[in-house]
Amino acid sequence: MKKIILVVLVAFTFGKTYAQQDPQYTMYMFNQLAINPGYAGSRDCLSATAHYRNQWVGIDGSPKTLGFGIHSPLNNEHVGLGFQVVNDKLGVSNTTNISGSYAYRIQVSPKGKLALGLQATLTNYTNKLTDAITSATNDNTFKTNTNLLLPNFGAGLYYSTPKAYIGATIPHLINNHLEEKSNTAINTTAARQFRHLFLMGGMVMKVSEAVKFKPNVLLKYAPNSPIQTDLNASFLFHDALWLGATWRSDVSTLRDKLTESVDFMAIYEINNNLRMGIAYDLTISKIKGYTPGSYEVMLGYDFNRKMDKMLTPRYF
Repeated sequence: MKKIILVVLVAFTFGKTYAQQDPQYTMYMFNQLAINPGYAGSRDCLSATAHYRNQWVGIDGSPKTLGFGIHSPLNNEHVGLGFQVVNDKLGVSNTTNISGSYAYRIQVSPKGKLALGLQATLTNYTNKLTDAITSATNDNTFKTNTNLLLPNFGAGLYYSTPKAYIGATIPHLINNHLEEKSNTAINTTAARQFRHLFLMGGMVMKVSEAVKFKPNVLLKYAPNSPIQTDLNASFLFHDALWLGATWRSDVSTLRDKLTESVDFMAIYEINNNLRMGIAYDLTISKIKGYTPGSYEVMLGYDFNRKMDKMLTPRYF
């Protein structure tokens, strides 16, 4: 049954051509490979993470993201490799990314490593405009569908110590067109993949024997879109339970006191290998009358951990 309405189509499909296009994550600090290829191998073991996000619950066609990633250092500990599959469904658009990551890690201080990451991605992008329900009839815009295979490349830097990290990444460098080629020239203002810049950082501080405090920050920039900031504060209790909250807003609209959401998360380290988490974003922006918010779940597992060589628990 067709449930996509014109308002959602305009807001999510066409609006996405200029606004932020990459999937959004609330628990990014526990799943950094999803953002930065330089993170590959940084957990010093074979590590896998699965995640699901349902954004703006209750709105037909709202973003839904399902992904899986795995990464590990090689026997040559200077090299880390990663692999990801991410499906992002948005209205009548569906995007599947398959990515391979390579990170070269350099010991720049007794406790600090700097990694240069490179990423190759193949994207399958489909846009089923014929499934849209519109108020117009015989509109040629909605009579054709799009199905494209798009190669892309990205890069990232990641510096970390056992108790701090900082990074910068551009997940895709090529501004691919999201249109089928035709005999006519492609409109330069039409849908494209735009470069996104991510800056992130965090650290861990000891509050007491039982409590540690971890602040995190993430800045996201895309052309023709406001800079978005995520300010997070998380506490670790007894090296097992993380509880945290995030304030998310557009930096350029702070003067208008526009907050997109306030997010809450809980991550439980079940044992030295297995962790699971859940997050809920409480919508504060102008669409709060249409959705109660968003939610996200995550499951992570570390294989073959060498406890004599690794920090337990891992903070990043």
